[in-house]
Order: sequence, then structure tokens, then C-alpha cells
Amino acid sequence: MAPLLKQYYRYWERRIYNAIVRMTVASIVTFQGLLNIDVLAKVAGADGEKLGRRRPLVLVNVTHNLPHLVVSPEPGYIARYLSRTVEFLCRSASHFMRWMDGSCVPAMADLREDEDAPDFSYYQDMVSNQEVVGAMVAMDPAVVGMI
Repeated sequence: MAPLLKQYYRYWERRIYNAIVRMTVASIVTFQGLLNIDVLAKVAGADGEKLGRRRPLVLVNVTHNLPHLVVSPEPGYIARYLSRTVEFLCRSASHFMRWMDGSCVPAMADLREDEDAPDFSYYQDMVSNQEVVGAMVAMDPAVVGMI
């Protein structure tokens, strides 16, 4: 580990972190845009551009069994599925490994058989980042509005 390169590695780790934050926030915002079914999308037609509705992301069947309406899949299942999708978008940061301090060597742990491996990825930083948390909080009304 070269002491002269310590600042260099710190600079690049910060750049990687900022890129992962931007990627995560952009993914959540894009997913939120996909859930906004009421937004009109431009569809190119033979006679020029027309405004049309975007296809829905979830197909829901509703049947009328007197005196009730039966919805399939259930709204709670759809909400859980959409929430898990947002969680998986944040978990994508766990694929990027952290470096050991002052080097570009991936951080590894010496483990005994009875220990779990620590997470040396950017995931914990993502879920505590204010931008990412704000994008996730803004997602809740979109999920509720869709259901």
C-alpha cells in the first residue's frame, strides 16, 4: 500500500460512491415514472405523432361475485411486489465492493466457520444516503396511487 496513492484511491472511491448514488436515485425515479400510468406518452403513428396512454405494468382481473368484487392479484400483493422492487434497486449497490483503506484492493474478511461475512459493499451507505432515502419516500405515494 503506497502512502502517496492514498489520496488518489480515496478520490476514486468517492467518485464511485457518487456514481452509485446517482444510479440508484435515477433507477428509483425511472421506476416511479413507469408507475405513473396517467402520463401521456408520445406514440409515433402513420399520420405523425399521436398522444396515447402507455401500457400498464400490472394486469389486474376484477370479477363480480355478488355482492363482492374479487380482485386478482390482491392489492396488498401488488404493493409488496412494488416495494420489493424498490428495495432490489437499492440492493444493486451491494454488487460494488469497497476497497481497503488506502488501496484499490477489494476488502475481504478473515472468517471463522461460525461467523457471517461482513458486508464490504456500498449497500449500507446507500440506504443511509439522504438522496436515496428521499427517492424511496417519494415512491410510496406512487405505489399507493397505483393501487
